[in-house]
Amino acid sequence: MRKNKSRKVKKKGLSKKQLKAIEMLIDIEKDYTKRDIASLLQIDESTLYKWLRKEEFIEELNRQSEEFFKRSKNLVNKALLKKILKGDVSAMRLYYEKENEFIQKHQFTGNFELVIDGNEINDSED
Repeated sequence: MRKNKSRKVKKKGLSKKQLKAIEMLIDIEKDYTKRDIASLLQIDESTLYKWLRKEEFIEELNRQSEEFFKRSKNLVNKALLKKILKGDVSAMRLYYEKENEFIQKHQFTGNFELVIDGNEINDSED
């Protein structure tokens, strides 16, 4: 007969406390310190720092941070629009810079030959 040995099995996934720590780390309203998080989760602060070095924890922290920023984009745009409506010139400038961020700009130098509807326009220096 075999004895059942009590052994520690590494379980996949993050614990509830780890997920709560991630939630607290990205909470900008409450702005928890690492000491606050450790205290509220009733863990040693060094445990939190160990988690912050684990790849799985970091990946989830980054994923949730990205989701947070996606959800916050609407709030940022709303705040920007309010400033624009009040006549804030720097907000207007930021808006137009933001709009142009998706336009790819190319600069070409040299001699070019442009053909439009079969008519040749030669820009080369002769």
